[in-house]
Amino acid sequence: MPLSNVFVPGIEGYERLIGAVRMGQVNLPKLLRAAAAANQDGATSRIFCSDSLRDKVRKTGWTCPHLISAAQDRVDRLIAEAIKLPADGEV
Repeated sequence: MPLSNVFVPGIEGYERLIGAVRMGQVNLPKLLRAAAAANQDGATSRIFCSDSLRDKVRKTGWTCPHLISAAQDRVDRLIAEAIKLPADGEV
C-alpha cells in the first residue's frame, strides 16, 4: 500500500471525523480518496488527517463530538469547584 494511502488520526481527530460523518458533513470514501490524491504531491499533502477534514467542514463549522464537549464541561465544573469560582450567572 502506498504511504499516501495511510492515515493515522489522533483520538480527537478520529472523534471529529466520526462526528462529521454522522452529521452528514463528510462522505468518508470521498474524503479518503481526495486526501490520498492530495498526498501524492508534496505541495498539497497534509501531515495530519484532521487537516483534510477541516477543509471539508469549514463551511458548516468544526464539530465537537459530544463525548469531548461533555468531558470538557465536567472538567470546567471540577476546576471551578476546586478554586471556588462562582457558578455560571453568579457575580
